[in-house]
Amino acid sequence: MKDFKDFIRMTVLGGFFVILPFILFIYFCIWIIEGLIFVFEPLSKLYEDLTKLDIFICHILSFSTFIFICFFIGVFVKTQLGLYIHYYFELLLKKIPGYSIVNDILNQFFGTDKKSFRKVLLIDRLNNNVYETAFLTDEYLLNGETYYSVFIPTGPNPTSGFIINITKDKIIAESTKIDKAMKSIVACGSGSSNIWSN
Repeated sequence: MKDFKDFIRMTVLGGFFVILPFILFIYFCIWIIEGLIFVFEPLSKLYEDLTKLDIFICHILSFSTFIFICFFIGVFVKTQLGLYIHYYFELLLKKIPGYSIVNDILNQFFGTDKKSFRKVLLIDRLNNNVYETAFLTDEYLLNGETYYSVFIPTGPNPTSGFIINITKDKIIAESTKIDKAMKSIVACGSGSSNIWSN
């Protein structure tokens, strides 16, 4: 009887962990959709009042409007006038407390500056054979020796972590697979073989 109960319990748990990622994915999608609806609600209400269309259609129109505005701004800031306006608008925004920090974080992880993270490193900073994944951010000379500034992120949130400066002998391996390293950190180490396997 005990074996039968254990079989039922393990089977139910096994099934639960199989469908759990799907449930979390659906929940995440719902959370994103609800967030977008909340953001676009005023514009959707305006469309509804003006057109008398169904609210779902108005949400689609609002989202389409947002995409068009983003496209228009993206094209505009590539022009000389757009660059000029963006530069001075950015100066104004930087006076808002916290804006520069958020902006720097976004540029670090999603910006177009490919030199932010140059490489992924596997380091042994304590010389105890416990290796850490880090991102190379800069290098410099100090007293005739080359030092490397690295950012060690904490999973599953790669935007938090700490910065250390190490010498070459602390670096065990290096890779250019920055995108795969990001995915591995978010997944708490899962997928590390995609970075370091030969």
